[in-house]
Amino acid sequence: MTTVNVSVKILSPVHIGAGRELRLGFDFVLYNGQTWIFNEDAILEAKAERLIPDKQGHYPLPGALLQEADFKNLALFRYILRGQPRSVKADARMQAFIKDPFDRPYIPGSSLKGALRTALAWTGWKEINMPRLTRRDIGNSRSWAAKPLEGKIFGKDPNHDLLRALQVSDLRGPQNPGEGLAVINAQVLSRKALQSPIELEALIGQVEFHGSITIDDTLFAPWAAKLGFSDRQHWLKELFPRANEHSRARIQQLLKWFETLPPDVPNAKSIADFYYQLLNVQLSPHQAIVQIGWGAGWDGKTYWTHLKQDAQLFEQLVRDFHLDKAGKFSRRKAGDPFPTSRRVAVRGKGNDARPIAPFGWVLITVEPTDGKELFTQPRSQSQQQPSSQQNKPQAAAPAPRPVEPAAPKPKPAEKPLIASFKDIPKPGDRFRGKVFSKDKGEVLLEIPGLNPDEQAYAVSLRSENPLLGKVKEGQSLECEAIAAEEESSGYWRVKCRLG
Repeated sequence: MTTVNVSVKILSPVHIGAGRELRLGFDFVLYNGQTWIFNEDAILEAKAERLIPDKQGHYPLPGALLQEADFKNLALFRYILRGQPRSVKADARMQAFIKDPFDRPYIPGSSLKGALRTALAWTGWKEINMPRLTRRDIGNSRSWAAKPLEGKIFGKDPNHDLLRALQVSDLRGPQNPGEGLAVINAQVLSRKALQSPIELEALIGQVEFHGSITIDDTLFAPWAAKLGFSDRQHWLKELFPRANEHSRARIQQLLKWFETLPPDVPNAKSIADFYYQLLNVQLSPHQAIVQIGWGAGWDGKTYWTHLKQDAQLFEQLVRDFHLDKAGKFSRRKAGDPFPTSRRVAVRGKGNDARPIAPFGWVLITVEPTDGKELFTQPRSQSQQQPSSQQNKPQAAAPAPRPVEPAAPKPKPAEKPLIASFKDIPKPGDRFRGKVFSKDKGEVLLEIPGLNPDEQAYAVSLRSENPLLGKVKEGQSLECEAIAAEEESSGYWRVKCRLG
């Protein structure tokens, strides 16, 4: 057994799904530019007296039970995220990141091993003289597509699989709940536009995770020859160089894709710059760059170029597995580029949305044991006569600067409350209004100094103000005017938010 410590540094936002959606009002609330994740048990215990069903028998959502002062009681929240989803509509959703029982994010060993497995398959394809692909080699199941090919590359079943000898532990990072995570807004970027918005919990910044990689050398002993993979032992010895070869080929294609987007497509220069940095970074022999998790794309999780060698067969696969979202309206023909879109992190929304980063890129570093390198250069490279430049030891170059979401702007100092108005409130004016009417969708308030029946009234929408909860008529709330519209001659409706 050979075991080494390994660290993984986040280079671009990483999302590894927990298979769970978080819902606004049910699981989180938005406050002060951040996303606050509920401790449901603590909230229900603290607000037990307010758990009263309405006339339809519906109980209030956890978010509706909270008031302004509750945000000072951190025991009511499991953790707090930087940023917030673009949508503030009722039941807006966000994809959760995988975490341990203490809400600490981690990277499953299977995610890292899967990326390494893909790289080994891609680089080893030609070495084992794979026969010309047929449709039968791929199969018909989406879940088990290309299973026959995988058997030819790694072994006929799990007991005879080469990567039985490679063990990757789960990787642990920050020790506080939710630490290292932020809300990332993502979209699909095609050569025409940004589309399909989705919100995610994702790792950002130069957060590091630590674990181990083990290679079970005993499985290559003479007694284990019947396992049938001893002739590929060098694949594991060349694991990182092979991973870098695969990543470099993909990065070259991705750089070209982002550099050649049409001029009317939202500017993705920051992503092209990121890939240019990755392409030119110099790694030490014990480092590798790979892409893991959500957003790695079709080319990052399949045999990629090897599936495209027969253009007609590949188009059949695109049709059979419904890989072209246009379906029966598709205009694809053999040889057309694929994939035609990429998932990216974006900043802003609507027409102002701009791509800022790709997903999933990480830097892996192993610590050599007793001064010995765990991984060697592939045979084709190591057999070449090294130059004087190659003989010089290489220091690890700095990793590309990770892309992070914009930090929330500091909250400006609050204006004093206006005790009484003579004119219609202007945006930014703050006052204490008394509730005089309410329904499921909105709450109407009196504006001090103005007659609500003849001059003006204020309205606060529940969908935009989760803190409204179960307000009562006659209750006073602090409000800030956002906009005013004239409903009829001389009679105004003033939209406001709490605070």
